[in-house]
Amino acid sequence: MSFITPRKQSKVNEFSLLLKESTGMTNQEKIAAQNGRTRLCRHFLRGTCTEGDNCTYCHDISVMKPDDQKVFIGGIPRNCTSRQVIKAVNDAGFKVLNIPKCHPSGFTPKVCLESVAKAKALLKMARVEVEGVIADVRKFTDSRSTNRDNMCVTVSGLPQGATGKDLMEGLAAHGFIFDRTPLVNTADTFCQRLELATVEMADALVALETVRCSNMGCELTITQYGGRKARRSVRPPMAQTRSMQSTSWSARQGEGGKCRQSFLNRAMTAPMKPSSAPVFSEYMGM
Repeated sequence: MSFITPRKQSKVNEFSLLLKESTGMTNQEKIAAQNGRTRLCRHFLRGTCTEGDNCTYCHDISVMKPDDQKVFIGGIPRNCTSRQVIKAVNDAGFKVLNIPKCHPSGFTPKVCLESVAKAKALLKMARVEVEGVIADVRKFTDSRSTNRDNMCVTVSGLPQGATGKDLMEGLAAHGFIFDRTPLVNTADTFCQRLELATVEMADALVALETVRCSNMGCELTITQYGGRKARRSVRPPMAQTRSMQSTSWSARQGEGGKCRQSFLNRAMTAPMKPSSAPVFSEYMGM
């Protein structure tokens, strides 16, 4: 039995990428062929990118779509390209919106279709033929969505008196979807935790950095939500906490010590009263 080491796997991935590049791929197809996550183009998200397929940043419209509109396809050929996956899905009667990333292990984690209904129809078919191989169609899941903090961002720059509904309506005009209305306190000009419908929408909002909301007449600043780490950072450091505890304990001990010391001093310095009990010699008649 032979095992593939990480070094061998990286060589296989490099060879697969070189093989795909030799077929005349565009920059966007090359980006999709890369391993790991890619950086989104903020100008594309705003609709102002002039580079088109030659842009060196990722143009992925699927980040603005709900997860129910995407599917996972497994069991494709190991040297399969994005074009081949798109052609196979189109031949099955569906339209693909994104450039799917094809993993060398033989699967594409995310294929975005034109609507949620179309995605459900493809899931019901369960299989699609890709380059003569019957591939399995399954529901798309983002592993990062298990932690709901990954779906959240922090928003600042709100005008005085803005509500969570105002914030939601302002961002919804840019295509963002929310499962629940965000919480904005009355006196605050920020929203500490704004939860979106998907993790990828949160990624897109962070990539934009700033968003103009016409309904509130302001420009919002978007940053990554810190989650529990941010809340823990408000607490004093452990060393400081221990020093505070030790100081308070020493203070309590010092107060108690003074009381005990003064009690002992009084006991030691108090004059001894003569005892009324008979001496042993007198009791024995000596």
